Amino acid sequence: MLRVKNLEKNYKKFNLNMTFDLEEGCIMGLIGKNGSGKTTLISTILNIAVKDGGSCTIFGVENNKLTPLQREDIGIVFDEIHFPNNFKIYEIEKFCSLVYKHWDANLFRKLLADYEIEIVKEVSELSKGMKMKLQLAVAFSHNPKLLILDEATSGLDPIVRDELLDSLFEFVRDGKHSVLMSSHILSDIEKISDVITYIDNGKLLFSEYKDDLLEKYCIIKGDESILNGIAKCDILGVKQGHYGIEACVIRNAFRGENFDKPTVEDIMIFLNKGVI
Repeated sequence: MLRVKNLEKNYKKFNLNMTFDLEEGCIMGLIGKNGSGKTTLISTILNIAVKDGGSCTIFGVENNKLTPLQREDIGIVFDEIHFPNNFKIYEIEKFCSLVYKHWDANLFRKLLADYEIEIVKEVSELSKGMKMKLQLAVAFSHNPKLLILDEATSGLDPIVRDELLDSLFEFVRDGKHSVLMSSHILSDIEKISDVITYIDNGKLLFSEYKDDLLEKYCIIKGDESILNGIAKCDILGVKQGHYGIEACVIRNAFRGENFDKPTVEDIMIFLNKGVI
């Protein structure tokens, strides 16, 4: 579905270099600190920012060579809506029906009803959550194969976020659609993602199946002797705890029986801490 290989985007103080694959039927969670390059990566994938090197293929075609019809197969949801504030919802519907060849008006109306969005409302009258739902309704209604969301759950209340995640689960259920979703809300990423891709300062730290990632590591606690016998290369990170140290290590490298299972957030934090 999406293949990124040695993709480069260079600025004066920032260089992106990325390699990963997103398969059909998968949801990929893209994580990283603020300024790590998530939005730059998405902009480069979408050819909003022109790549400086490497390859990015979508549906087997280089991203800068996609036809208009192939571009329709990509749905995009940003953290801010890009329709004018004075547009009414029915005007957005009319505009989209002219822009998208495969626009499904019946689906759009159904989604508006499901999301409780009144078609006579102006964009300016919608809450942030409703604006996000409107973007989803538009994205789903031109029948994309790939959906890309950039911090789409940011600032939403838990109920709206949960509804959005349910929509994404439904979208990929047939195994023919895929989602790339960036978010700093790691509980959302852990809940929904099949694959976790972690980037920092424009570099890929890992891109792994979530279940494999969470099974790979464990968290151990105690005094510093608890690390005895564990090779430094098997220690993801160490931090001070209330009663000694806490470390995230390769599970197979730890011979003890008492350990905690990590979350995605734990792994991100320990990787950022590094080894003392």
